[in-house]
Amino acid sequence: MDCQAHMQSTSTEPAVRRALLAGLAAYSIWGLAPLYFKLLQVVRADEIIAHRVVWSIGFLTLILLLRHGRGFVQHVRIHRRIAAALMLSSFLLAINSLLFIQAVHSERVLETSLGYFISPLASVVLGRLFLGEHMIPAQRWAVALAAFGTAYLFFTIEQLPWFALGIAASWALYGLVRKVTEVGPMVGLLWETILMSPFAIAWLLWLSHQDWMMFMTGPRGSSWVSGRT
Repeated sequence: MDCQAHMQSTSTEPAVRRALLAGLAAYSIWGLAPLYFKLLQVVRADEIIAHRVVWSIGFLTLILLLRHGRGFVQHVRIHRRIAAALMLSSFLLAINSLLFIQAVHSERVLETSLGYFISPLASVVLGRLFLGEHMIPAQRWAVALAAFGTAYLFFTIEQLPWFALGIAASWALYGLVRKVTEVGPMVGLLWETILMSPFAIAWLLWLSHQDWMMFMTGPRGSSWVSGRT
């Protein structure tokens, strides 16, 4: 029994290490993202999100085609139940991205940082409540330290941080939905963008009709940066 437990623990170590590195990389990218979106301050946040949805479909499809070739269709096929869950996760992802970009455009970058400080704590609570997950003592100390730092930042902000709370809630809920949805990260993201695409395309058409769309008409360089992220 001890030998079997040891083998299972050893086999999970690389996966845990990869997950940790992926998490660090993701949060590092999000930490630098405000510098990028600051360059797009002339473009509406909703237009940026809509373009990212549309262009991401082609980008993700190309990557999966290169990976799986003729098995592409079989690989990306999903059950209706999974599609329903991904519809919910795509909505949460869109809300999170919209709040993040709008906060950057509104000169409230500190709130985005606070939101992503709060979101892991919210994920811990959701994991405990809905997934029955437990923490080792070292993890509890780390969470307590993060909670103290977050509380300090929260109370130093002079106004109620709506952006931070919205970002934290949407990101934590998104993580929970994706955790319980049996689909790979790339396939899941592809379907999320596909499910969001009718809304994104309709919104872009409406912006174009109102002469509010910056793509191909705004300042030089903004079309390339916003449309092809």
